[in-house]
Amino acid sequence: MADIAERKIGKLSRDWCNFADIIAIRNGHGLMPRVKMVQATGWTNVSSRLRKVRESKDAMRCIMAGCDVEVWGWDRCKEEPRVVVVQLDDFDL
Repeated sequence: MADIAERKIGKLSRDWCNFADIIAIRNGHGLMPRVKMVQATGWTNVSSRLRKVRESKDAMRCIMAGCDVEVWGWDRCKEEPRVVVVQLDDFDL
């Protein structure tokens, strides 16, 4: 189950906690659901969005709470996105 977490305010848009465009949940181990937060972008913007997520204290807190955080880059010529998983080691603690 997934939904768009980005909010439109006039012509501007704001990501959930300034880093997530999509939030999804799925069954995890046992009864605990897994939460995935995705920053979606174009193929060529993956590195800048990855930097944005790695600078976000909220993203770090989400990972520490057990959520999965990923950056997905899309290209019209490719069927599959480029997916980069963000890990706690990616942050300056």
